[in-house]
Amino acid sequence: MDNVNGRFNGRDGAFNDRGGALAAVVGLGAALAAGGCAVLEPSASSFNPPPPGSTFTRVENNTGSFGKGRRELQVTIGERTWNGMDVVTFASAQRTGLWNRNGQLVALVSPADKPILTWDPPDGGHGFRFPLTVGKTWDESARMTTPNGKVLPHENSCRVEGREEVNVPAGTFMTFKVHCTSPRGLEMTSWYAPGPGLIVKQIQKRSENNPFGGAGTHEEQIVSIDLKQ
Repeated sequence: MDNVNGRFNGRDGAFNDRGGALAAVVGLGAALAAGGCAVLEPSASSFNPPPPGSTFTRVENNTGSFGKGRRELQVTIGERTWNGMDVVTFASAQRTGLWNRNGQLVALVSPADKPILTWDPPDGGHGFRFPLTVGKTWDESARMTTPNGKVLPHENSCRVEGREEVNVPAGTFMTFKVHCTSPRGLEMTSWYAPGPGLIVKQIQKRSENNPFGGAGTHEEQIVSIDLKQ
């Protein structure tokens, strides 16, 4: 779920407020095929983010309302309390995604800890609904507040379309492919790898009627991962 940067828009956001994603989500079981290791079937029974201090680097390519061109982000995993809630943080130099313990994105904040976007209720926003199984569907419904205080409805319908082997610069992963659509002009496909607990690849498309500036595309993939033990 800068996107909905979650593990979902790369975990610091599987949702994209301008040019990040979502990226960000979870589990420690299926393995990379790098170095001759077998690629195992994925299992994602619960939200299980990488340990604090873990880092990953992702590359984003944006057009239109997401911004322009290519950028590289290093994201560090952490933990903190926010509004009385224990959250997992996905922090980059641009913003930090705050995820609750169920795996939903509850806020994006600036480096100065100022809210960029918030979701209420916290469990209604962007994020996977665990456990993940092929064919599972869910709806997201929350109020999303922007920096100027404007409140917008957050509504997505999501489906786990299948298991898929994905090759990205960080390695080869068995993933769950999750597709989400919004009546406000957003379509997002995420490839979530339970092994590292991350969205290793994501594509977002906005239509002309999207409230965040109209049409645009966002593509991201993980290029390196350093998991702490």
